[in-house]
Amino acid sequence: MSERVGLFANDRAVLVHGDAHFNNVLWDAEQGLTLIDFEVATHLAADRELEAACRHAAGPGRLCCARSVGPPFPARL
Repeated sequence: MSERVGLFANDRAVLVHGDAHFNNVLWDAEQGLTLIDFEVATHLAADRELEAACRHAAGPGRLCCARSVGPPFPARL
């Protein structure tokens, strides 16, 4: 593992939510999506947010609110 640490040397820290999952997303027809609950927000590599979101996702489309508002965004284009 130590030989791979260098692969992350150029990762830029960004503000990440830290707890992105379906229950922390609000949907409003006029305002669109709103992410709530930033109590654990911090600066980390951007891919950490994706990793956390994938951990909480129960299945495809769950992060896109497909269950409550229709198919994921790309399918509506």
